[in-house]
Amino acid sequence: MLEKPKHFESQMSLVEIINKLISSKKLILLITITITILGSIYVLQKPSVYKATALVEIGHYYDLINENKILTEEPKALIKELNIYFKHKNLLTDLNPVDLKFQSLGSKNSRLLQIDYKSHSSQINEKIINKIIIFIQNRHLDFLKTLTQKRTSELDKLNNKIENSTIIMSKVETLLNSNHDQNQLEFRGVLLVLSALQNQLIFESSKTAEQLEIQLESMFNTKDSETQLAQEIETRAVDQNKKIKILLSFILGLCFSLFIVFIIEFVKTFKKNNA
Repeated sequence: MLEKPKHFESQMSLVEIINKLISSKKLILLITITITILGSIYVLQKPSVYKATALVEIGHYYDLINENKILTEEPKALIKELNIYFKHKNLLTDLNPVDLKFQSLGSKNSRLLQIDYKSHSSQINEKIINKIIIFIQNRHLDFLKTLTQKRTSELDKLNNKIENSTIIMSKVETLLNSNHDQNQLEFRGVLLVLSALQNQLIFESSKTAEQLEIQLESMFNTKDSETQLAQEIETRAVDQNKKIKILLSFILGLCFSLFIVFIIEFVKTFKKNNA
């Protein structure tokens, strides 16, 4: 008897597989639909995720002497501090550090800082971001206050220095006017040198004091350039690809149903051969 070609055996086995799948279509449909429905319920019932984005403009003060603007704090330094306080120290108890992100926008000298936060509640997002903004504003106000106090202290010291030098100058001039003895020319020379030095000291101190006064004036007028929200906080739902997840549930259900059908057929064949 002639043997059947191998390709014919393969063709027959493929036909048998197709027939088995057709005969088990109800089971395949049942398993596929069940898993798809369960997956769809899980995906649709999962709470939506909202992302809030805030754009913060870092404040500055004017350097009227050099005629330029000085940022209250560099964005990179600020981001480093914010990460320490809110991600590592977890300053806010209701905050998830993983979902918080800070980044500087624009060029190297940009004043814009972007804050992103994700959660299942848009209200929580705005609450968290507003607290962070208030933290930044208070931080910068404290910095300007400390800097102003430092400049004021320096100015007071310079004014005292000028006052003391003025008193010394007055005494030197009194000595010069009262001493006309030709035998004390060396002493008069020392007085004249001392007078010149005091004059130079008063001149330089007065110039520095004037610059400090200008800087203080610019710091007192920084209300229009304080750290503030550049635009309203934007909140939007994050696309979770729900349609794709439902499609994956269908594919998973179909694959699992085929696997079950082949397992059942394997068990039947195994029992039949061992009967």
